[in-house]
Amino acid sequence: MDIVKSFKVFQLVAQEQSFSRAADSLNLVPSAVSRQINELEHWLGVRLLNRTTRTVHLTKEGSDYLAKTGQIIELVDALKFKKNDHKNIEGKLKISAPMMLGLRSIRTWMIFCHGCQLRLFGLKWYASSAYRFAAT
Repeated sequence: MDIVKSFKVFQLVAQEQSFSRAADSLNLVPSAVSRQINELEHWLGVRLLNRTTRTVHLTKEGSDYLAKTGQIIELVDALKFKKNDHKNIEGKLKISAPMMLGLRSIRTWMIFCHGCQLRLFGLKWYASSAYRFAAT
C-alpha cells in the first residue's frame, strides 16, 4: 500500500465528505476509494470516517489524523522537491573514441541521451571518432 497516496485519498474524502466526489476528482471508481480508506484504517488500526448511505464524517481520531497526514504530505512533497533540486547537470561532456567503437557505441549512446534530454538539461555533449592506431 502506498501510504502517502492513501493519505491524499483520505484528505480528499474528508474535504469532499463523499466517496463519489473524491473518486471523481481522482478519476477512480468509488469502490477503489472506499477500499483505499478501508486499507488505511486497517493499517492504522483506527476508524477515520463514519459512513452512512448519504454522508461521510470524520471521527475524532479521523480529525486528529487528518491534521497529521497533511503535515506528512507536505514533508514528503518537500523532500521530493529537494530530491529533484540537484538533477540539472550542467557543463560540457566530450567523448572521443576509435572509429570502430564510435560508429556503433557512441551513436547508440547519443540516441539514448536524446531520450534522456530532460534529465540532461543544461549538459552540452560532443562526440567524435577518428582512425587512430595504438603503438605496440
